[in-house]
Amino acid sequence: MSISYNTNNKPLLYCHRGVHINAPENSLPAFKDVMELGFKAIETDIHICKSGEIVIIHDNNTNRMTGVNLEIERSTLSQLKELDLGINCSPEYKNTKIPTLRELFELCGNNVLYDLELKSSTIHNRELAIKTWKLIQEFHLEFNCIVSSFNPVAIKAFERCSNYALQTAVIFSEGQKVPKILQHGWGSHLCGSTILKPDYVQVNDDFIKKIEDTGLKVLPWCVDTIADAKTILQYDCMGVITNRPTILSKSELFY
Repeated sequence: MSISYNTNNKPLLYCHRGVHINAPENSLPAFKDVMELGFKAIETDIHICKSGEIVIIHDNNTNRMTGVNLEIERSTLSQLKELDLGINCSPEYKNTKIPTLRELFELCGNNVLYDLELKSSTIHNRELAIKTWKLIQEFHLEFNCIVSSFNPVAIKAFERCSNYALQTAVIFSEGQKVPKILQHGWGSHLCGSTILKPDYVQVNDDFIKKIEDTGLKVLPWCVDTIADAKTILQYDCMGVITNRPTILSKSELFY
């Protein structure tokens, strides 16, 4: 059954990097579990590799996930496909490969909603924005995707190449790796995003009061307990991103 951002009106439960309780994060088995378990939304991370394909992996290199240290943007798809995402998982996931965005769209289609996080080692990466938009159009998923990034310049590049066709989100936290000027969602002023994606600990009365007249939606990460989810949803958030979808789904708070 298809779903779109236009038809949903209940808070969404986004599976952070798929359902990765057992399967490797950001893998096709983790995304397959999203659908098999009846979840409706996926948050995932996309890079462009040396040979030009859009690949799905969180880090800028493969070391944490595969034990082999390759930089994503300096490696071809064939090189990345030689690696095994299942090295730290049960034997059934042996030889699980780094997926492409195309493979994810082929697997899930319009049966889920997507939050695609643009990842790049540079501030400017127009090629990633252009190719992401073309792939979304190819699969007719314009009403199934939002695009997000910690980097407001990357969001601006996507908005320009897509002619502002999708909702976009600026991600932020008070982490040391995030520039101070971007730690409270101010990047949205630069790119004109319609959604704020804060670390959930930043969502409180003061935060909501500051944005209540802006019309911006809020999608916090990573909310991993039912208690935290209930607190967050008091602020009329569009949903939450979680590492524990099987736990939060028991609350019946989400679509």
